[in-house]
Amino acid sequence: ALEEASRMYFGEQNVEGMLSALAPLHSIMESQGAETMQEIAFVQQYGHELSEAHEWCNRYRQSGRENHISQAWDLYYHVFKRIN
Repeated sequence: ALEEASRMYFGEQNVEGMLSALAPLHSIMESQGAETMQEIAFVQQYGHELSEAHEWCNRYRQSGRENHISQAWDLYYHVFKRIN
């Protein structure tokens, strides 16, 4: 999801596409929660940063302020680099 969202945002300057690409990730983390040991480990390691990034995206939706997306991407990028 992060790689696709990055392509949408940085490659195509498509903020709505980026938000759509990230929606399933955030939905799963919020509604279903972690079920397997791998999911639990993922949420423990990255959940806080991803949740905070999602909050910045929601702030962007309300305000339209580009700096809110920048704040989100600081967090998404940090998570992405740690995963890879």
